[in-house]
Amino acid sequence: MSSKARKASSIALKLLIVSALGILLYYLVEGSSAILSAPPIFAAITISLLTILITLGILSLPS
Repeated sequence: MSSKARKASSIALKLLIVSALGILLYYLVEGSSAILSAPPIFAAITISLLTILITLGILSLPS
């Protein structure tokens, strides 16, 4: 894995972790009713970050 790919992957992983923690904090603050009526933006953010990580992982594979 190249240095650039490793750094980009590290940044994307940190963004994913922060996003997941933000979602958990939201649920803790709002309570169980928030889980049933959560805005889909949280899912969209998480799926986007996972897609970025998978793409970076594929691009970093040796040719």
